[in-house]
Parts: sequence; C-alpha cells; structure tokens
Amino acid sequence: MTAEVVSVPREAVRGLLRREYDALVDSGLLEDESVELIEGDLVRMMPQKPVHAGTVRRVDRALRGQLPGGWALSLQFPLAAGDRSEPEPDLAVVPDEDYLDHHPTSARLVVEVSRSSLTIDLGAKARVYAAIGVPDYWVLDVVGGRLHAHRSPTAAGYEEVSVHGSGVVTTAAEPTLDLDLDAVLGPR
Repeated sequence: MTAEVVSVPREAVRGLLRREYDALVDSGLLEDESVELIEGDLVRMMPQKPVHAGTVRRVDRALRGQLPGGWALSLQFPLAAGDRSEPEPDLAVVPDEDYLDHHPTSARLVVEVSRSSLTIDLGAKARVYAAIGVPDYWVLDVVGGRLHAHRSPTAAGYEEVSVHGSGVVTTAAEPTLDLDLDAVLGPR
C-alpha cells in the first residue's frame, strides 16, 4: 500500500517572526544549527567549500580598499531585514557602526557568493533585499562563472537584473564600488 503524500498549503504555514527567531538564538536552541531566517522560514546554510570561501575572500579584498569613511564591509553577519527575515549575506556594505545591541537594518550593497544556493539567492533573498531597499544586490555564481546584478529595488523585487560574465561591474548607488569579475572569478 502506498501512502498518499499531502502537502500543507503555503498560506496555512505561519512562519517565524524575526523577534521569535532572535529569541530562539538567544535561548541556545539553534546553537548547533547553521540556519538563517528567510521570509519566516529557517533555511539551512550549506557548509562552505574552498571555492566559496576563497571567492568571498577575493571579493572582500577587492571591495575593502574602496570603501570611503562612514562605511564598513560586513562579512557573513546578520542583517535585520524586516519582520520576517534575518539573512547572513556573504558580504554587505553597511553604515560603519559598532552594532553591539542590534544588527544592521539596511545595506548599500549585498553580495552573495553562490555555489549550491543559486535558486534561493536569486529568488527569496532577492525579494528580501529588495523589500528593505538594498540598491545593489549581486549574486556571484561561481559554478556558472557570472554575476547577477540586481538594481532598482521595489517592494515586490528588483526591476533591473543584468548578468555579467567578465569585465568590471560598478554599483549604481553611493558609495561607488567596482568589482573586476575576471580577477574575482579567476580562470574558468
């Protein structure tokens, strides 16, 4: 006898609020879990392979020296993105503050390095970052060897998405930052 598979309709799932997620983190219940909160869901973060970690380091080196005063590069730290999301982007350009009692709530640029998470990076995470007004969201696809540059955020998502396989990509918003894809992605 075969069991019938029944799925719960998405609209019937409540999901977590960011304050509830933070309480779970504070309680220690998620101590051994590598997760982030995306649109109310706990999403597992995959272990980092060397190509992911190495690419994050390359992007860090490329952007860090370009940052003007008042801005900081946040590496894999939480971003309080509305009531239902707290992603941990690979890199984010945030106002230069200490953030001892809260996480940043906005960023000028977010970069996700994607090896196995391209679907969520181009889908749910793009919606999350657009909803909080991140002007530049870049997804660096290390498998495909290209960068998906998202611009012009709206509450529903990004109005502009361009794909680059080589050359230099520049942020649309201040501070102006350049990323040389050939240097960051290396030989393919």
